[in-house]
Amino acid sequence: MSTPSTPIEQRWQDKTHDAVEPTTPDVDNASSPEQDVDDDDPTSLSNNDRLEWFDASPDLEECCTANGLTRKQFARRGDRVTSIEMFLGFWESMKSVQYFGMLQQLSIVKHPTITVIEGLESCPLLENLRIIECGLTRISNLDACAKLTQLNLSSNSISKIEHLSSLTSLQVLWLNDNQIRHVAGLGACVQLKQLWLAKNDIETLETGLDANKALEEINLAANKLSSFQMLHGLNKLPALRSLSLSDPHYGDNPVCRLCNYQTYLLCQLPALAYLDSIELTSTNKQVADTTLIKKRMYYNMRIKTIKRNVTNCVRKARSCFADNLNYANFNLNALMRELSDLEKELQAERASSFQLYPPGSLVTKRDCISQYIQQKMRVVHAMTSAYDALVTKLALLSEKTVRRLVLELNTGGNIRVEDGTAADVWYTSCVDLLKSRAFVHDLSIFGVKELKVLRVARINNRFLRNRFQERMDELLDGPDEQVKENVSKRGVTVKDSKDDGTVEKVATIGKDGVSLENSLEYLFYAQPPILDHMVPTGHGGIAGSRGMREQEYAVECGLRSVDAYAGVSDGGIKLSNS
Repeated sequence: MSTPSTPIEQRWQDKTHDAVEPTTPDVDNASSPEQDVDDDDPTSLSNNDRLEWFDASPDLEECCTANGLTRKQFARRGDRVTSIEMFLGFWESMKSVQYFGMLQQLSIVKHPTITVIEGLESCPLLENLRIIECGLTRISNLDACAKLTQLNLSSNSISKIEHLSSLTSLQVLWLNDNQIRHVAGLGACVQLKQLWLAKNDIETLETGLDANKALEEINLAANKLSSFQMLHGLNKLPALRSLSLSDPHYGDNPVCRLCNYQTYLLCQLPALAYLDSIELTSTNKQVADTTLIKKRMYYNMRIKTIKRNVTNCVRKARSCFADNLNYANFNLNALMRELSDLEKELQAERASSFQLYPPGSLVTKRDCISQYIQQKMRVVHAMTSAYDALVTKLALLSEKTVRRLVLELNTGGNIRVEDGTAADVWYTSCVDLLKSRAFVHDLSIFGVKELKVLRVARINNRFLRNRFQERMDELLDGPDEQVKENVSKRGVTVKDSKDDGTVEKVATIGKDGVSLENSLEYLFYAQPPILDHMVPTGHGGIAGSRGMREQEYAVECGLRSVDAYAGVSDGGIKLSNS
């Protein structure tokens, strides 16, 4: 089988003095370099160089063989190859792609021996690069590929998005199935339209996508996005049309299992046309908007009710304070006048030679009135301090309650904090537990005689509960047992019998053979005082995010990882059991 000569080869053959016979791509019948080229041709030196490269580089030979290029064809038209594909093998290195200066598309799939991106310094025309299911650990050596528009480095071991500042023409970036924890390093990719980061370890978006205003499609499925607050970075993308947080090929995020998930995203991203690969209709958006309006009206009503009640309490307190203050001032004025009259009588008695009163009686009376005036002044001061403290306490209580309602609204009802009463079983249980574990006798040296519980609040955080439930499910023994959503503190699960419809209670046994009934325990956490004085540093800092205290952060996001406390306080989370 013979191959026709290209127009360039035909013109070269016409100019040569010695005719060169057409060659065949058969490797077995490949002629020597002396037969392939003419010594008088100006391009013969380049061809000879290419033949030497081919003979000296086994990686280059493997690349050419995989793409159907013989030794002779590489020498003749290797500089005009625009596409290379390497699939399923153990290619030692991709450095040999440097011999293909006109390369526009490069695809390397399932070559675990490729651990470094190299050889692309000589490929300035490269537009499409795919290195999938290899052994890459970092992104590097792409500075010369300024025309790159599509980059796919999925299924590697990349832990950081970096060295993309020169890819100003990049439009499609796929980094699925890696080990990326933070979205960053995309500031220079202003033309980026499609971003896939599925199956990574991303926990929050923060400001990593602020510069990518042209983004139209994002896939963040199978990450660790757990709350709506972690998706706030998407609000700054006006061109976003498709968002996938749940994908049938990769999986979903914990946030997808929260209540009002679709409603929240539709309200926050009104321009969205596809959510989790499902097309959104105008009806979906209308229902979401209506639901949001109703929820806002409900929470606004509750907030106004709280503020109105606080205002009424302050008004009544002010009225009561004013009445008592006026009465006290009236008494003080009378006492001051009486004291003034006594002083005058004392002066008159000293000036007179006759004593109108028993000796010392006026002095005694003056001292009594002075003491009574001081007592009244202390009462007035105490009333003023109590009133100011009451107003401050009501303001703080109102602010805290309003903040709880706003948190509940912003999280779609997935985080709720409710105050208990004596009628609630869990309230009584917590009070009894706390009192039974408090050793008041040991605190007597500090003047503590009794422990009084003022308030018990219950935290309902669906994400934390789901995370705990997933961990519990991993410990449960027996794949056939259908565990209910709520696992009681007694460690009892309910198994539904499909045969007779009866319900059987079984004790949960962990994989290590330890009964969970005996393993579950109450843990107590108290915020270290040093964290009260820390400066807020944002969502991932040690101090409370957005100015919140550490305990409030724990209510919303759970306790931080141990690494976040490195070098602070005890360098970890101190818990004590009951």
